[in-house]
Amino acid sequence: MANSCINTVIIGGEQKNTKEFLAELLKLKADNDNNPNERVIPSYVTPSNGSNITEGNLYISSIEIDSSNTDENRFWFESAWAPAIGTIKAMAIHHQVNIMDYQFEEPGNGVYGVYAYDFLSEVEVRLELSQSEVELFEFSEEIDAYIFEGKQYESSCDIIETLLNRKRDFYKSESELKIVLLDNIAI
Repeated sequence: MANSCINTVIIGGEQKNTKEFLAELLKLKADNDNNPNERVIPSYVTPSNGSNITEGNLYISSIEIDSSNTDENRFWFESAWAPAIGTIKAMAIHHQVNIMDYQFEEPGNGVYGVYAYDFLSEVEVRLELSQSEVELFEFSEEIDAYIFEGKQYESSCDIIETLLNRKRDFYKSESELKIVLLDNIAI
């Protein structure tokens, strides 16, 4: 899919709830596959619960689920153009699960970030690189490497990780729960 956003998410909570969440996610993918001309999202996803057309985007072209750990479930999917934070958050609220770590990237548009949401306290944390931060590194075709702060990198992953960690450290002073959420995010 052109301009696809790569999403990696870890949810946690009661096993029954996480299983229901994942089952609904797989059903949504099947429904979207069967209805390619319309975007199928859960009926409870509305602008009033934090979703908007960008963040509610849940056109899933591929999905992979790893539920081998009974305390947390990791899944990967591609969404169109942007992360599907609004829909995933609405699903988390509906199924009473925590979004422990949500990482997203859409390199074509320079979208990179992380998100976490604690269901019980309703506290959320979102860190996203600004366009000016993304412009701090560039790819040099001459040397076939990324340049960032005068150093060469084979991939942009280490650079993005560095920038997100700096942002995370800056925001850690906001609240104790946000510190816990930020520490759980595996940048």
